[in-house]
Amino acid sequence: MDPMSLSADVIDAVELLAIVFGALTASAFASESPDLTFLQWRVLLLAVRSPSPPSVSGLASNLNVAMPSASRMVARMRRRGLINLEADPRDGRMRRVVATPAGRELYERIATRRRALIAGALSRHALPASFASSVHEIADLLTAPTRH
Repeated sequence: MDPMSLSADVIDAVELLAIVFGALTASAFASESPDLTFLQWRVLLLAVRSPSPPSVSGLASNLNVAMPSASRMVARMRRRGLINLEADPRDGRMRRVVATPAGRELYERIATRRRALIAGALSRHALPASFASSVHEIADLLTAPTRH
């Protein structure tokens, strides 16, 4: 589908969801870890949820930040005990970013808080049966360009 053929209403609606979910996430980690930044949350999310632990250069690419910025963020999060660097089993020169037990526990607390905020808001409304599959489809479409 030609991106220009999408209605402005659809694009505005998806953009609004992104803004709202960003705010819900910020609210969740503000209540659980007020000094955690949004980028640090994303590092934690990638360290916990990625199929294989990301490298520091992979983090930099995924976060769209320069390698020195990613390295400093990783160092700060290591000092906080949220992540560690481990040697890649296939290439000992490469370091992978992995969540520590404390990092995983913080991730779970924030994710649980965010899910509770979402559930609280959505429970007040009847949603169509197709809602979940539509959201998954939109998420797949939005992340497809980044899956190279």
